[in-house]
Amino acid sequence: MTEAAPRPLPPVRGVTMADVARVAGVSRGTVSRYVRKTGYVSSRAAKSIEAAIHETGYVPNVAARSLAGMRARNIALVIHQDATLFAEDPNLMGMMVGANQFLTTHDHQLLVMIHPEQGGLTRFKNALYGGFLDGIMLAAPRIGDPLVGLIQESGLPASLVGARAEGLTIPVVDVDNYTGAYEMVTYLLDRAPKPAKRVAMIAGPRDTTAAQDRRQAFVDCLEARAIEPIVEVSEHWSHDSGLVAARALLDAHPDVDTVFCANDSLAAAVMTVLQDRGRTVPDDVRVAGFDDSRWAMSTTPHLTTVAQPAEAMGVALAELVVRQLGGESLGGQLFLQSTQIVVRGSA
Repeated sequence: MTEAAPRPLPPVRGVTMADVARVAGVSRGTVSRYVRKTGYVSSRAAKSIEAAIHETGYVPNVAARSLAGMRARNIALVIHQDATLFAEDPNLMGMMVGANQFLTTHDHQLLVMIHPEQGGLTRFKNALYGGFLDGIMLAAPRIGDPLVGLIQESGLPASLVGARAEGLTIPVVDVDNYTGAYEMVTYLLDRAPKPAKRVAMIAGPRDTTAAQDRRQAFVDCLEARAIEPIVEVSEHWSHDSGLVAARALLDAHPDVDTVFCANDSLAAAVMTVLQDRGRTVPDDVRVAGFDDSRWAMSTTPHLTTVAQPAEAMGVALAELVVRQLGGESLGGQLFLQSTQIVVRGSA
């Protein structure tokens, strides 16, 4: 009788932080902070984790690197939107350039991870706990974004762009969207060569804080003067989405003489639709944007807009992570970047 071939043994699963957390009775993020030495862990929790590590035989990769006197030296810029939108967004490109410049001079490598809006979270979790990242910078988060909670739970040094959440313990870098938008609307109403009489706004997506802040500034500025605000919301920040919103706005309100847009690509879309309908800028309708991106110089006439320092924001994101790697505790502090109106031919 032929002897049966031996059955292969099942693969041995390594002990994970989740196993240690379960045995210790704490969260996985607490275990991560203890292992990586990146945040506060109470003495009681530390004793429980140490006992659980001994019991389970857990050997963390980051601890092994620490014993060797090394870090991974990798810090990720995570973009939470589809790759096509990322490629069209000049602000994200500017942040990437600024972050890379800072990290290069501080002996770290920038990794870029594009996490699609509708993608699963498993790959992102694996990256957080895989041991090859020293820190995370999250750009383009949505309101209530699950990635924020995952980053916070991981205990990795991190920084965020424009996130708002209760109990946030990660520092946030943002532009002063409200002030920038309010100053632009004030300019359009009072100081432009031909002040606005019938002003409308193409607002950005509802699930981003930047869009909310800019829209609120528009509404507040008009209501302070007893003017009814006219707002059309664009589904995305993109030019294509702006074309849809611009057509809807001008169909419903053909008498508008001024349109303030939540970013420059939306403003460029408005100018395209106006041109298609035989209306001139700025003689018939004045148009203004926000960002001072490459879109602002691609239109005819060039776009009046609100400048924000995208590269400086990238530098700030990277610096906050490196400071945490150096032992600083920054909590949920907010670091605001200022804006400036740039007047050109469109308004």
